[in-house]
Amino acid sequence: GSEMCIRDSWEIVPGITTASSAAAAAGHSLTRRGVSRSVQIVTPRLGRGEAQAAHWAEGLSPDATVVLYMAGQVANDCAAILMSRGFMPETPVVCVHGASWPTQSVERTTLGALAVDGLAVDERPVALLVGAAVTERVRDTPERVRDSGSIWPDLVRYA
Repeated sequence: GSEMCIRDSWEIVPGITTASSAAAAAGHSLTRRGVSRSVQIVTPRLGRGEAQAAHWAEGLSPDATVVLYMAGQVANDCAAILMSRGFMPETPVVCVHGASWPTQSVERTTLGALAVDGLAVDERPVALLVGAAVTERVRDTPERVRDSGSIWPDLVRYA
């Protein structure tokens, strides 16, 4: 994708989406029982020659986890559009800069704050994870260390 153009070297790993990489970087699941049972992925950025429009937000549900690709430079506009379509200002947003890159970083905010403050300019691609499923990350505590040595949030259940 276009996000690969700004890196010196890269590798495409089939089956690993930006949404999955961003969720892993932030320590979240994209869905959560009783909170968000679906994921909607959209790109709000315009291509060359495209007319400015908010149609990218049509059909997005506040009950889903919404992932916005390539949204860093338009984050405040995206937040305002989502709120105009019924998303609450206190809806959590996780901003993942450079998901899966060695220099990835994670920033947490709300739609209301994002609409006002936007994001700092960043050359890395930015994915926004929006919705109740990313409300808070369960802290990695000794009680959450499983026999495998992995640390899992309470969202993961073993059969």
